[in-house]
Amino acid sequence: MSEAFRMYDPEGEISLNASVKGPYSGKNKPLIEAAIFVHNGSLRHHESGAAMEKIEGALTYSSKDGGTIHITDLHSEMGTGKIRATGTVTQLSRPALELNLEADADFGKVKEFLGWDTLLVCEGELSLQAAVTGTLNSQE
Repeated sequence: MSEAFRMYDPEGEISLNASVKGPYSGKNKPLIEAAIFVHNGSLRHHESGAAMEKIEGALTYSSKDGGTIHITDLHSEMGTGKIRATGTVTQLSRPALELNLEADADFGKVKEFLGWDTLLVCEGELSLQAAVTGTLNSQE
């Protein structure tokens, strides 16, 4: 599991419907396509106990053209707040992002969930509507 997620305890149901077509030899790679559904999920931070709950979502994946993940709808609750994401991630070896994020949450809960223990004070309401577009570069 990715290092970034090791601080969380996951729960919930994941359904996967996938197909693999074509040969696998040398430079030939099969086409992989998958639909992933998350139902009644949660992520709880080990130390603080803060949780993202009622995670529901639908994603698709295709290995064609370097790989694409399409987030049809991914939403959850954090305390009394709500978080939602939609969008696409392409070229997975150097990910290009086109994401839409919305959040209405208590900033203190967000701080606890993300494990920002170096912040002494983090209070207030977070209201976010953001479009994230760009490419992630590896720091290797």
